[in-house]
Amino acid sequence: MNVEMQLDNAWTPAYSVASGDPPGSLSNNSPGGRDMYIFGVDPLVNEGYIARFDKGEGTQASSAQLVASAGYIAIARLGIGESHELAVVTDISGDPRHIRFTYTADN
Repeated sequence: MNVEMQLDNAWTPAYSVASGDPPGSLSNNSPGGRDMYIFGVDPLVNEGYIARFDKGEGTQASSAQLVASAGYIAIARLGIGESHELAVVTDISGDPRHIRFTYTADN
């Protein structure tokens, strides 16, 4: 799963998760609270996935994130070549960011 961020009207690589890697995570700070997303590759069905934790808590220390959750809500399942975009406000930047997730055969 390739993750890109839109900067200056161009998509810039930000992160990559391959089959067998632990899932990646991304936070979204909104007026209603903080959402935590998880994304990765499901090798059993050869798909990428994006999900939002339901009723969870998350904290970040340095480059590590710890998340406790009561479950998750599926956002997207991606076949090879498919993409999904999210708009988020991360912990790192207070500005909204457009993020694109693309599942490729290389992942």
